[in-house]
Amino acid sequence: MMKITRREFLKILLGSCLYILAKSFLQNQPDWSIGIFKGSQPKYLKPYENNPVLKAQDVKDLDAVFLADPFIILKDGNYYMFFEVMGTDGRGRIGLAISDDGFGIMKE
Repeated sequence: MMKITRREFLKILLGSCLYILAKSFLQNQPDWSIGIFKGSQPKYLKPYENNPVLKAQDVKDLDAVFLADPFIILKDGNYYMFFEVMGTDGRGRIGLAISDDGFGIMKE
């Protein structure tokens, strides 16, 4: 029978707990998506009627779990939205969606 030290046992136990927590977190996440608000001033912002404009299942180049933290830049008549994407592998990435009107987001 193989003997392991208490320290090795604790490392294995901790690693197993972290794996179970991470797996549970990724499988039970709410449906995170990106929406847009419209208004003439921040005080008068209202949700865009076609929200969400981008959902995790809209990302085609990887199996995305959620999207978060978007920011938009207007350049040469196009809106470039950068956002965080987390894949099922637990790795975060930066996504890019481009739109010509700021509402009809097209995933790039």
